[in-house]
Amino acid sequence: MEVLRRPAKQMWDLMGTTQQTYSRWVSEGVMPANRILQFEHLTGANFVSNYLTLAAGRMPIELPIGRKADQVETLDLQAQQADAIALLIKFYQGKAALDETLEAIDLVLRGFSYHRANVVKVAEPELDLFAGERA
Repeated sequence: MEVLRRPAKQMWDLMGTTQQTYSRWVSEGVMPANRILQFEHLTGANFVSNYLTLAAGRMPIELPIGRKADQVETLDLQAQQADAIALLIKFYQGKAALDETLEAIDLVLRGFSYHRANVVKVAEPELDLFAGERA
C-alpha cells in the first residue's frame, strides 16, 4: 500500500471532522477507535492497526485473496526461511543479535501464514474490489 501524504485540511475534510478535533487527535496522539480504519485508508498507512495487533501479542499479516503465487514468491519464501535458520544457528552460537533473529523468524512466519491462508482461498478466491486503488 502506498503511503499518501495529505495536507491536514484535506484529512479533516475527508474524515468529516473539524480542524480543532483533528488537530487535537494529532497533538494528543489519540483518535476514536471507529476512525482508525478511515484514517489508515486515507493515509495509506496501517501503523496504528499494526501497533494494536502487536500490543495484543498477535502478529499482523496481510490477508490473501486467493491469487495463485508465482515461482518467484515461493522461492523468496524459501530464501527467507534459509536466512532465518542460519540466523537461528548463529544466535544459539552467540554470533547473532536477538532482535535480528526474531525479525527473520517473524518474516518467515508471516510468509507461511499468508501462503497457508492463500492456499485455502485459491479454491474460492475473493473479488479484489480495491485493486485499482492499490495500483
